[in-house]
Amino acid sequence: MKVDAWLRAHRDGQIVHEWAPLHLEANGHFATLRVSTDAVRVKRDGGERVREAAGAYAYQQLADAMGALMPTAKIVEERHRQASVKLQPLVAPLVKAGGTVGTVRSVEVSRAIDKAIQTTTDVVSGAPWLVSNVGKHFVLDKKCSESRAVNHGFVVPTTLCPNNRWKGTPTDPSVALGADWRVIQRLGGAHGFGPVADQDDYSQTVILVDDVCLLDGVEYPTSELYTDPALAALVTHDGLPLPWSRHPGVPRIDAEPVSEPVPSTLPPSVGPAFIAAEKTPASVEEVGAALGRVWTERFGEPPSKASLCVLLAQWALETGRGKAMWNFNLGKQKGKPDGSDGRCWTFFACNELLPVKTANAMLARAGQRRDGMPGRNVAITRVQGDTATVWFYPDHPACCFRAYRTIDEGAADYLGLLHKRFSKAWPAVIAGDPSQFSHLLKASRYYTADEQQYTRSVVSLFEEFRRKL
Repeated sequence: MKVDAWLRAHRDGQIVHEWAPLHLEANGHFATLRVSTDAVRVKRDGGERVREAAGAYAYQQLADAMGALMPTAKIVEERHRQASVKLQPLVAPLVKAGGTVGTVRSVEVSRAIDKAIQTTTDVVSGAPWLVSNVGKHFVLDKKCSESRAVNHGFVVPTTLCPNNRWKGTPTDPSVALGADWRVIQRLGGAHGFGPVADQDDYSQTVILVDDVCLLDGVEYPTSELYTDPALAALVTHDGLPLPWSRHPGVPRIDAEPVSEPVPSTLPPSVGPAFIAAEKTPASVEEVGAALGRVWTERFGEPPSKASLCVLLAQWALETGRGKAMWNFNLGKQKGKPDGSDGRCWTFFACNELLPVKTANAMLARAGQRRDGMPGRNVAITRVQGDTATVWFYPDHPACCFRAYRTIDEGAADYLGLLHKRFSKAWPAVIAGDPSQFSHLLKASRYYTADEQQYTRSVVSLFEEFRRKL
């Protein structure tokens, strides 16, 4: 599919896509990225979900539209290492009768992948769903340019590569996976590139990386891992940063803009209700303006600059600088799945740092996921000492969050929650003290992340916004 067809599918709600956690560690840093569980699929007439092909130009613009990034070679290989299903490459004949080459290849290969997933014995019970070798993928690499796209091939076991060939095709060593795995097709730039010239043969499918990750226990823009010299080793083979976090030469297609902050038109008699989870990205300026409006309405005067920056710093930390804000929930306030707190609610995957004993007890009581994905709605993905990283999936109560229809509605409830329920931390807001604010929120059990890391991030964001606003 060319770029226009991909963007039209996204606009029309025909994209099928889910996220799974990917864990990376380097230079004393630990990151949890959200990556595609499977190749991005498109709904066709009749309901079939097809892994359509995409060239690098379409790949990048689809990523923009979905608030995501293209992967790096290291992410592709680490994703294979952690996959719960590792398929062998599925290669279609070069010519198929009865239809255009691209259409028939995509449909038939996608069906073959579905069949292989259903018959595999590699699925780990209870593990987060992640399937690898659903295609080859374009990646971000220093070799990328305005005229060159870089491709990463299938990953195959070394045992199936006599004389370093897979079914006669030359292979190269995997940098990240060691001697047990090899890669079909060296990273190279022999692919057509552009809105019309995109080379999107049947095997070039799309996997994405969410542009919000968990870095050392707190949310962080994934794009900065790509470009920061101190963090790049998490996502690049050589540990060196990329000069950019999106493909050069591709005009930017921004994620869907935040809705205008207008009052709700629902009648007062309409009570709390479930709202489907939807990302509502917003800028610092948009959130600052909303907080200023609701603060003035509530207290009769506008907030001080320092108070506003304290709130913005925590909002930015909780939502990956607004890129991972869902349903205008500024502070990721948890909700009640029956609306008993008087608020609308939604579900989306999240994680918590919990004592191992508590985590194991929650895992033992886990139910089935209700978001269309296989597995249980609780998964332990990392244990460090007596602390476990636990992921919750819909519709586990731990991933139920309050949901709002406008940014002002979300800002008003965020302000009210801090002022009332977390009143012990409110004096630090008035004082414009981000460090004390973080400490008092931890004492009030607002967050489970490491206090030192959380505080360091809040203070850093506070200083950045105080200079910027």
